[in-house]
Formats: sequence, C-alpha cells, structure tokens
Amino acid sequence: ALPMSLALTALCAVAALVLAWSVWRDLKAAHIAAKLTASAAMVALAWSLGAQQHDYGRWVLAGLLLGALGDALLLSSRERWFLGGLAAFLLAHAAYIVAFDTRPLLLLAWWIAAAVMTVVVIAVGIWLRPHLRGFMRWAVAAYLVVIAAMVAWAVAVAAASGAGWPALLAAVSAIAFASGLRCNSSNVAKCGVVRHCWTSPAWHLTQVSGPSTLVG
Repeated sequence: ALPMSLALTALCAVAALVLAWSVWRDLKAAHIAAKLTASAAMVALAWSLGAQQHDYGRWVLAGLLLGALGDALLLSSRERWFLGGLAAFLLAHAAYIVAFDTRPLLLLAWWIAAAVMTVVVIAVGIWLRPHLRGFMRWAVAAYLVVIAAMVAWAVAVAAASGAGWPALLAAVSAIAFASGLRCNSSNVAKCGVVRHCWTSPAWHLTQVSGPSTLVG
C-alpha cells in the first residue's frame, strides 16, 4: 500500500538523519539503533512494494537483506567482522547486478560506464592501498570491482529505459560507500567525523533507490 511505502521511506530518512547525529555526538547506542532501523526499513519497503512477486524484485530484496547483514557486521571494529560485512555487501551488489540483468540494457552505455568506473576503481584503489595489508587488499579490490560493475549495469538499464535517476542514485551510493570504507574499517585507517557523518547516512538514503525502482 502506498501509505505504508511512504511511511517506511520516511522512517528510513529519519533513521539516516539520526545516524548522522549519533556519529557526530559519538552516541554508540543511538548509532546501532539508527543503522539497523534504516536497514530494516529498506527491506520492509521493498516487501511492501511487492518485491517478492517477480524476479527483479526478489533479487533487489536479496541485495537489501545482504546489505542489512553487512550493516550489522560492520558495527564491530574487529577486522574479521569487517571482512564479513564486506563480503555481505559484495554479494548484495552482485544480487543487484543480477536484478538489473533481468531488464533491457543499452550495451553502449554499459561500456562507457564500465570505462569510467574502471578509472574510479583504480583511483580509489590507489587511495586505499597504503592502509590495507595482506588479504584485506584482495577483499577490498574484489568489492570495488563488483560495485563498479553494479554501477555500469545500472547506467545501462537506465539508458535503455530512459530513466536516468536510478543510475545516478546507484553511482552516489557507490561513491558514498567507497568513501566510507576507511571510516567503517577503524583498524585499517581513520577518517574525520565529518566524512563519516555524511557517508553512512548517504549510503542508507541512496539504497532507497533499490526499492524505489520497484514502483511501476
């Protein structure tokens, strides 16, 4: 129902704002509650829009569930849990790729987006490399490749459908989470509170683009 969908969207937005506030004020309990609430609201939003009724929606729903698991794992500062969260997000974006692949896409747009994202991945990889050691380097590299592929597929689907906003939101979410990698991995590198205040809420708000593509 539309009222329920609007309520869940509003809940996600409010949770994202509370998340930013909790990071700014260093309120651990509020941070955990806001992050898990935002993740749960996105899953509930997808379900309320009928995601479970068709292939595209089921893959989007799977991605959101895996993202929620990743959010929970990233609440820990331990490297083992961080790697688990990274793996969950990698699988989430792989699910989004499969979802996008069920829809028509424009091949030329895919190649252009893939070329651009290749440059972005290399740049981000160079930026993160000094802060990564051992297996972490390979894990982060794999994540960056998958999220770049997801953005390329989103752009190709958006170009084929004539709707540019899904691709824009996918790109914003990719940038937000890539920037947040250093923030979430406190045992790998540190970042300023201002950057963490916008990257984590931005990630949750842009993830609403997943359920929102189920409309119509």
